[in-house]
Amino acid sequence: MARLGKVFLLLLALSVSFALPAAAIAQATAPLRKVTLLIYSNAPDIGDAPYWMVPHAMGYFAEEGLDVAPVYAKGASFAIQLLSSNQGDFALAVPDTLMSSRQKGVKVKSVFEGNRAYGSALVIPQSAGITKREQLKDYLKGGSIGVLSMTSGRIPYARAWIHELGLTDNDVGLVEVGVGPQAAVAVKTGRVKALVMYDAAYAAIEAASDIKFTRFETDWQRPFFSGVIVARDETIQKDPELVAKFDRAIAKALAFATTNPDAVVRIYDGRNKADAEGGPVSARIYRVLAVVVQTVAVMGIIAGRLSLCRNSRRKKQGGNRYPTHFVPLCLGDIIFSTTILKRRSSGWVLRCRK
Repeated sequence: MARLGKVFLLLLALSVSFALPAAAIAQATAPLRKVTLLIYSNAPDIGDAPYWMVPHAMGYFAEEGLDVAPVYAKGASFAIQLLSSNQGDFALAVPDTLMSSRQKGVKVKSVFEGNRAYGSALVIPQSAGITKREQLKDYLKGGSIGVLSMTSGRIPYARAWIHELGLTDNDVGLVEVGVGPQAAVAVKTGRVKALVMYDAAYAAIEAASDIKFTRFETDWQRPFFSGVIVARDETIQKDPELVAKFDRAIAKALAFATTNPDAVVRIYDGRNKADAEGGPVSARIYRVLAVVVQTVAVMGIIAGRLSLCRNSRRKKQGGNRYPTHFVPLCLGDIIFSTTILKRRSSGWVLRCRK
């Protein structure tokens, strides 16, 4: 009976050792579902990193079975327009543009909100010497405000500022200046007197040039939020699982970005370098690496646990035979150990990504 128990234990241990890696391999090699994310900016921006770069680099999209490709739509309005015409699966936009689209009958809704602050302001170069709100009307009259694009989601905000100051659209123009160096040149040359974009764009200009901004906000913008993921009504109704998977990956990325801001900068810099050199290594590589680590570790821990259990039971029994009741005990120990090992090996792979 003891011999049969030993054989039974060995067979079960082998089934555990092969079943876990096989399941992991199947998961890792399963084809990823291609998804298109329409982003409101016209170029990669660190402010938007948690919505695509971070979940891509950390494998969060891949863990959900998704292969997400970004398309820079040069404005939230155009991003929603492309989404509504079925040229993307999700769009990163701002709430005011989304609400305006809904009022026009566009069948889209927000499925995720990632920023509790509005993340924007009217900014003036400090060299202009404008320090008080009362000075803005005379300063801006006859000039222009620079915006990312004429389909930017911040256009309504810029126009609201114009009317807030008692001016009209004839008094102040809106000029498309893009982001980064192009926007910085527009400010330095006086082509625009102010900018209305978003905080990450202002920070990037200040970091890359000698321009420093004075920031002006309105009282009525404080309850606003920003950074929404938008999906078509049809997608929400017919494919809620896709929405849940996409949102879950974004949520993980935002949590990671909040606690690891330096890592986000490295991911952003690395992504830009990878783009220049022909693209990054697929996140699927990380999944395969996890399988390899788990397979080797599971085999090793099973052998070690069998030896440890056998030796300890021999001492207790005073002989060389396994007691019959020992089989389920040792098997339970093996399964518990391999489960813990799988979690730890996933952690090793996560550290490799970083």
